[in-house]
Amino acid sequence: MLLPNARVVTIIFLLIFFIRDLPAWIFLGIWILLQLWSGGFSLMHPEGGGGVAFFAHIGGFAFGALTVKFFVKRRPLQPAY
Repeated sequence: MLLPNARVVTIIFLLIFFIRDLPAWIFLGIWILLQLWSGGFSLMHPEGGGGVAFFAHIGGFAFGALTVKFFVKRRPLQPAY
């Protein structure tokens, strides 16, 4: 499976702000880890609320990643710039 070349402009804060282009798969990996972290924390402290939403995001992402092949008709167009 070929990974797409999509990139995400990201602001990173390490005492000062950095603006960097990250590959989308790295950004999504960080996002999934944050969702797992927040979901696990909400299981240990349910009074904070929102636990179901974190796991719903992960489930929706997994479902989309597994079913995308059923809906692809052609390769996406490449931008002209």
